[in-house]
Amino acid sequence: MPAYLILPMITAAAGILAGAGFPAFASAALGAAAAVWLARLRHSGDFYLCVTLDPDAPDSGMLAEALRTAVRRLQHKQSPVTLRIAALRASPHPRISLSLTRDGDLEVLCDRKRPCALGHPGLWIADHPLPLCIPHMRSITLHLTPAARERLRVTCGDAAFVTHNGWIAILLIVAAACAFDIPSLLAAALGFAGQAYLLEHHPERPRRQRKIKPH
Repeated sequence: MPAYLILPMITAAAGILAGAGFPAFASAALGAAAAVWLARLRHSGDFYLCVTLDPDAPDSGMLAEALRTAVRRLQHKQSPVTLRIAALRASPHPRISLSLTRDGDLEVLCDRKRPCALGHPGLWIADHPLPLCIPHMRSITLHLTPAARERLRVTCGDAAFVTHNGWIAILLIVAAACAFDIPSLLAAALGFAGQAYLLEHHPERPRRQRKIKPH
C-alpha cells in the first residue's frame, strides 16, 4: 500500500467509527498525525547513515564497512546512530543476513560468499531476532545506542515506539470516550492507535525509492 494513502485511510476509518461527523474526522486526522510526529521525533537526534547495495551484485563487505562506520561513530561520539540498509533486488537471492559468531562478533552472511566479521567481538547487544535477514523488497533501519561497558544496543526500525503502558493508556482513553460519549476523543485515540500500529508494520523504503518488481 502506498504510504500516502495510509493517513487518509486511518482518518476515514477512525472518523466513521467515532460518528462520521466533521469533528470526528478532524480529530482522527490530528491523532494519526500525532503518531507520525512522535515516531519521527523518537530518533530525530540520531546521526543518520545509509548504505545502498547493488541490486545485481550486493556486496556483503560494503554492508560490513557501513556497520563498522556506524560503530566508530557511536564509540567516538557516544550518541545514537541510525543506519538504513537498502539491499533492494527482485530476487531473494543472494540471501543476506546478520548473525553473531561464537565469540559474540557480528558477521554479515551472504550466499556462497565468505562471511564478513565486524571485528568487534562482544560489542553487539541484539534487541532483534538472530539471524536478522535483510529483506529484498524493502529497506530496513537499525538504531544503535550506547550501552554499559562500552557496548552498543541495536534495535530494528520497526520496534514499537508505543510502549506496553502506552497501549494500555490508549485503551483507557477509548473506554473513557465511549463511556462519556465523547466522539472527538474517541476518534483521536483510534486515529493515533491505528497509525501507530501501521507505522510499526509498514515496510520502510529509502526516500524516493520505488518498490522493485520482478521482471
